[in-house]
Amino acid sequence: MLNFYQASLVLFWLFLLVAGQICFKYTAIGLDVNSFKQLFQSLFFSGFFWFAIVLYAVATILWIIILESMPLSKALPFVALSFVVVPLISRFLFNESFYWYYWGGILLILLGIWVTNYAIK
Repeated sequence: MLNFYQASLVLFWLFLLVAGQICFKYTAIGLDVNSFKQLFQSLFFSGFFWFAIVLYAVATILWIIILESMPLSKALPFVALSFVVVPLISRFLFNESFYWYYWGGILLILLGIWVTNYAIK
């Protein structure tokens, strides 16, 4: 079971990952490129892109701190939470759709996190 410190770190880390993914999506929406040169120029001048890079850099440092306080085998399943949260947020921000079986996938992810962290001692 995660203690308060570990849970706080994991939740903040998850927030950073989710925010980074949303920024990358906003970057992609703003792109209109026909070549690699245009792509790199567009990315260079995109505030969302650079903000996402900073968020991911901070998340990487935080991940190392998380791994200092808990085993990798306990921390790694929480990565899957981003596969739950990002699409749910993108549904509302970008009007993206997903189908009924997506909800089944969410349940399996949550069950997997529970089994790997709480059910097996």
